[in-house]
Amino acid sequence: MKNPLRNAYTVLFVLLLLCLTSCSDNTVSSPVTNQETTTTVSSTLSEETTIVETTQQTEEQTLGTIEKQSISEVVISFDYQRGTTLASNQVAVWIENAEGELVKTLYVSDFTAARRGYESRDMALSKWVKTAVPSDMSDDEIDAVSSATLGTGSHSFPWDLTDENGDRVPDGVYTVKVEGTLYWESNILFSSQVDIGSPISGDLAVTEIRSEPDTQENADMIDNVHIYVVS
Repeated sequence: MKNPLRNAYTVLFVLLLLCLTSCSDNTVSSPVTNQETTTTVSSTLSEETTIVETTQQTEEQTLGTIEKQSISEVVISFDYQRGTTLASNQVAVWIENAEGELVKTLYVSDFTAARRGYESRDMALSKWVKTAVPSDMSDDEIDAVSSATLGTGSHSFPWDLTDENGDRVPDGVYTVKVEGTLYWESNILFSSQVDIGSPISGDLAVTEIRSEPDTQENADMIDNVHIYVVS
């Protein structure tokens, strides 16, 4: 006859073994699960960090492009009132580099330039004559920059940042000048400096100098001078 008590111990022993085996399996597998979870979280954080860094780099590159953007053009504009007196109505517009050397003449009245009026009237556009030295220029070079006397009204002269040869000038500080012979020795000079390597736009400060401040003859021949840059 089988012993019931012995059978009960046997069942309990088997259940105990099963319990111990199950607990052992859970203990071994748990660290693996934790490791996988840690790896997944670390990978996600790394991807997010990479996205943030890439976004920041893109923004910095965009800002760098904006900061490095140079101006594309300088425009000189003014109102002109043509006088009826002799020894007047002469105008020159030109650009100088930092050393005061001629970079480009945008306009000069044909009497002073093409007709060599500076030879008979040395007071006519004396600042431009000193800088440009038209006596060293050929007739073709003079014709390329001179034109008929301006008519009454508004006029503008754009500078495309090139020199007399059509080559793009290097970045740096340049001086824009507008000179007018008002009446015999009475001259007026407007000037403004511009750094063409700087990302600026709008009107520049303009300085006005009159050789004879008290002379009223044709005093308003050149007025409302604006020198501005376009980016």
